[in-house]
Amino acid sequence: MKVMQIVDLNKESFKGQCIVGLGNFDGFHLGHQSIFKNVKALAKSKGVSSAILIFKHHTKVALGKKEKRYLTSFEDKIAIAEKLRLDTAFLLEFDNSFSKQTPQEFISRILKEKMGVTGVVVGENFLFGYKASGNIQTLKDLEKEFQYETIIANSVYYRDEMISSTRIRNALCTQKLKTANACLGRFYRIYGNVVHGKHRGRKLGFPTANIQLSDNYLLPSSGVYLTITSFEGKKFLSVTSIGENITFNERDYKIESHLIDFNSNLYGKKIKIEFVEFIRDNIKFNSIEGLIEQIKKDVNYARKHEKNLQE
Repeated sequence: MKVMQIVDLNKESFKGQCIVGLGNFDGFHLGHQSIFKNVKALAKSKGVSSAILIFKHHTKVALGKKEKRYLTSFEDKIAIAEKLRLDTAFLLEFDNSFSKQTPQEFISRILKEKMGVTGVVVGENFLFGYKASGNIQTLKDLEKEFQYETIIANSVYYRDEMISSTRIRNALCTQKLKTANACLGRFYRIYGNVVHGKHRGRKLGFPTANIQLSDNYLLPSSGVYLTITSFEGKKFLSVTSIGENITFNERDYKIESHLIDFNSNLYGKKIKIEFVEFIRDNIKFNSIEGLIEQIKKDVNYARKHEKNLQE
């Protein structure tokens, strides 16, 4: 398989021509994937590279606005772009100076001079340039001057509603994981490092990996989930709890994953958790025995979904 070329535009320019997909691409959902189907098709027809522009930091963070939680990290975007078999990923720092570029300056200095763009593919609501002053019409108006073409990818719908990053965030925060996963075209996932907790799960007979997020991911709403936990190329069916441990009156918000049929040490390892299905709300149990019985039910429920490991 051809390895995707990564070009850091803060250090070098691209020596060639390309068709590029533009946007923030938080989540890389089915709507975003539609953009890159168009990118690949147009690039193939013209014999140039298919490409994506990825900002190293989210635009809101660079502009000093309050950082929100995201569906995909910078590293996630690169990995997904490679999985989509794009030829080139352009990386660019979005800082205060860059944000002040006019739409025309962005096209001239970045798209043409640094990237060799002969075509851009964007979504229907694409905005760019200083204070989002540029839009699709701006791109079209400047086509002749800068010798490129603009393709607008059609929006993608799920159950008669347009797929968007905002819709996915809302679904994750309201226990509508099935909708979020359908819009993403995959299981929602987060990455984190395994840290020491209170080892209470092991004492109960169900050891858990306590997760410290590696990036500022949006977490699904509190509750217990059927998940797939992966590390070092190995996948394990798992049950993951998000939220406060209300049975023990603990108010710390935690992510704990019990890997089924796994007993080795995970401390310090980076793991991936994919959220397959919402199982239940967090419950305050009146006894330890009641908690153990419920965990057994959760694990048995998860075992019925062993097939998800093959997806």
